[in-house]
Amino acid sequence: MPLIVIEDGLSSNAPHIKELQSKNMHYILGAKCGDHPLLLHLLDEAINKGEANEHRIVDPENPDITHVFQFLNGVALNQSNLDLKVNFIDYHQHTEGKKTIHFSWVTDFTVTSENVYQLMRGGRAR
Repeated sequence: MPLIVIEDGLSSNAPHIKELQSKNMHYILGAKCGDHPLLLHLLDEAINKGEANEHRIVDPENPDITHVFQFLNGVALNQSNLDLKVNFIDYHQHTEGKKTIHFSWVTDFTVTSENVYQLMRGGRAR
């Protein structure tokens, strides 16, 4: 059976991702903003150019929660590993009357509006 590795932000580094790739393992890895400035820069550039993929949905179980996704496919992990391409998800959860929650991940799954919610659920399930 295929394996999907779900790990926190300590794991979203080039040597680890290359090891997962060498073993044909899928991954959804936390990506802390401070650790991945290039990913955020690329996302900001795409947003400014109107090229970022954006998806917003109301939670199917709680209408007070809105999920907001911005994502890019096939971008460099960082400046030191421009040849290592990942797919990046930036996620904000807005809940009526509460503080906004923010997470981001890198994955080898191609991210689409149809699967980004499931990928987020997988990343948060670690």
